[in-house]
Amino acid sequence: MAHNTSYVGLRSDMLEILPRGRRFERALDVGCATGATGSVLKQRGAHVTGIEYSSESAGVASEVLDEVLEGDAGVLLGKLEAEGRRFDLVMCGDVLEHLVDPWTALATIRLLVPDGLVVVSLPNVAHLSTFSALLSGQWPYRERGIHDRTHLRFFGERNLKALFGGAGFEERERRVHHRVIERPHWLNEFSAPVTSRLPVLRRYTAYQFVSLLA
Repeated sequence: MAHNTSYVGLRSDMLEILPRGRRFERALDVGCATGATGSVLKQRGAHVTGIEYSSESAGVASEVLDEVLEGDAGVLLGKLEAEGRRFDLVMCGDVLEHLVDPWTALATIRLLVPDGLVVVSLPNVAHLSTFSALLSGQWPYRERGIHDRTHLRFFGERNLKALFGGAGFEERERRVHHRVIERPHWLNEFSAPVTSRLPVLRRYTAYQFVSLLA
């Protein structure tokens, strides 16, 4: 299976939410793509295991990470738990929304990191682009972003507490990315300082949530 080039970049935002100075020995990157983010963790001294559905991406990631497991994340997470594997950091960059059962997957991750941290990135389906598309009478199936056609589950801000709490996690910190236009556009960077501060605009321009869980 070929990889989607929209998901292969470095997730510096997920790395930046980690506590400064904290070292990790065993990291699991769920949906590691080509290993860009995991390779940074490896450079910082962690043994990094990746999980990736795309065979093409997994092949590239295996050249830069310590271990790459190819296949369905839900299945592979269960396998790791059954084997007694444990990690002190798990990264889930825009992957839970692609799973049939993200609630069980996150509960399994809780078992894999009994004393560690988890970083979860999720798109916000309650973005204004969703409402504008529905007003035109259609669901906006796309190749990337909030309305990626491969998304199976959808989350808004009020879903996060139940998603995380149901798996036994506490959300320690949340960072929100704002976009007026759903796709990458120069206007997003220009408008973000304003839209992130005004209550109504803040709610409907929230494009992505990045949460630190423990």
